[in-house]
Amino acid sequence: MIDRKPLNMPGYTPESLVIDSIQIVTVANHIAATGKPAPPMQFFRDPKNWIDGKVLRNPSVYPRRITYPNVVELNDAGVVMWIKVADLPTPVTPQEVQAMEFYKEYRVLEIPSTTSMQISKDEAIQSNLAQTNEVIPPEWALRAPVPVPFSPLVAGEAWFPDPSGLLRARLQIVNIDLWRKQSPITKSGPAQSDITDLKALIKTGFDEIKKLLTK
Repeated sequence: MIDRKPLNMPGYTPESLVIDSIQIVTVANHIAATGKPAPPMQFFRDPKNWIDGKVLRNPSVYPRRITYPNVVELNDAGVVMWIKVADLPTPVTPQEVQAMEFYKEYRVLEIPSTTSMQISKDEAIQSNLAQTNEVIPPEWALRAPVPVPFSPLVAGEAWFPDPSGLLRARLQIVNIDLWRKQSPITKSGPAQSDITDLKALIKTGFDEIKKLLTK
């Protein structure tokens, strides 16, 4: 049973819900996080920027393989996989029922696909990071990273990806009640704040494209 409530903010990323035992690591903070420097890059393994601190501290009490019930599903290129809301199973739990109502209300057509993940105990406690000044093979740079486990959504939460479609990979979870207060649906369509936010997002997207073209 998940003992938590939606975060007290309208929207947040899956990284905000990373399970307690997971530590996000970099080459710079690896010693502080694990007591050891980051191991040499292994190009036959997928990139991985996290470790399970609980398993690291007491590995003998864990089985050979660790199961994490909730990660965002990625394809071989590391791109988020999506599922149509229309293809979701009939909602049963309070979270599923509330989320489905929200999706219909805000015309959400697709949400990120989530799945369980099982990895070896050794994999759970090892990162796989590119070292400073290390030459990275192009094929490795394109490999999907090992996804970060995060808490499943609870009652009062739903997915709400970037509505403009410009930044489709940007994942967002919302506190349904707070989101409705921030961006209410009107009879004539989205609230004016939604339209303003969308225009700003589109402008930001075009500005980023211009920067890339002028480099």
